[in-house]
Amino acid sequence: MFNSFPGVARRNSKQLMTYYKNLKRKRNKNQADRRYQIFKTGGGPKADTSSNPVEESLLAMGALKIPLVNCYDSDAAYHKMTTSELRNQEILTTSLSQMSQPSLLTLATNKECTPNTQLRATSTPKIRAYKLSRGKRQVSASAKAADSLIQQSELKRQILNEQHEWEREKLMMEKEKFSMQKEKHSLEITLLNEQIKMYKMINKKN
Repeated sequence: MFNSFPGVARRNSKQLMTYYKNLKRKRNKNQADRRYQIFKTGGGPKADTSSNPVEESLLAMGALKIPLVNCYDSDAAYHKMTTSELRNQEILTTSLSQMSQPSLLTLATNKECTPNTQLRATSTPKIRAYKLSRGKRQVSASAKAADSLIQQSELKRQILNEQHEWEREKLMMEKEKFSMQKEKHSLEITLLNEQIKMYKMINKKN
């Protein structure tokens, strides 16, 4: 019923099933809201429990599907036969030509005598039952909590690694600074020793 209107883009079976499930989900939600409005306590006006025709159709359908209104395969050419229908028509014509003339007259008479039955059949297409496919498995709350704990642990480990790297770089910089100060101290001691020697030599000469 969703793929048989002229002027719409052709939809595959997966898209049609998704659209059907969305309509069912929306209908179930609205029905739950109406049930809540009916059974809730308290005063006030009576809740509106009416539903739209689409929801009534979905409720009546249940786990059923209705064949397409378009009697041909292609929705792009609405009510026009394609190659497969032409082939089927040739086979049907051949099989009809092999039937006897009284049989054809009998079929025509029966067709003329039962117009209401044919009209009723076209107005209410044949309904075939099918099994709905299972949806995706929903993740449980415990699995979500475990995943959240794992993410938090990973983030904490990353922060600790960055802090350790920063402390290591800071220690290396302090170590380099200490080495420079030690070298400077050694140079100052050497310079002072040379000055002392020079002063001693001057004193000896005097």
